Amino acid sequence: LVPETNYSFKIRGVNKTGPSDWASITEKTGKNPLEYAIHNISAEASAAPEEGMGIDKMFDFDEGDDWHTSYDAKAVPFDVVIDLNSVNELDKLQYLPRISGRNGIITQARIYYSPDKNSWTEAGEVNWSRDNKTKEYRFENHPLARYIKIAVEAAAGNFGSGRELYIFKVPGSESYLPGDINNDH
Repeated sequence: LVPETNYSFKIRGVNKTGPSDWASITEKTGKNPLEYAIHNISAEASAAPEEGMGIDKMFDFDEGDDWHTSYDAKAVPFDVVIDLNSVNELDKLQYLPRISGRNGIITQARIYYSPDKNSWTEAGEVNWSRDNKTKEYRFENHPLARYIKIAVEAAAGNFGSGRELYIFKVPGSESYLPGDINNDH
């Protein structure tokens, strides 16, 4: 459904005694919660993935698939280096753990950002509970960056996993493509 759009529905119940009369309902969808989430992100992890469960699954806007490090090796500690493929004023990130709430859920990490993937500035650390609830980290002072590094220090079972990792830019801010000298995107 399209965000902030009115939709009309007709519904009725049907049971063993037959159908009810039709009822009309009109509702408006809410704002898109991912409106300022950055698309076309690429990433690499220093821990090998399980076959078919690469780190790209964390950035595909599909909450139905998972990333998981190799089942055959301890992964922690490991780094995930994220290339936003554009320079952005960072607002927050949201980590969606596996629904099962089991192995690989990241519980402790340090977060860094960089304009060039060479010089890193520590943004802060996270200490998240081991459950399947969405985790969030907010960037203080909205730094301008192209790269983010998550240095994972602890995760359930010493693996890494997750459904999605959304990186949000400051609402209303523009993404800048490196090398776009005429700013035509």
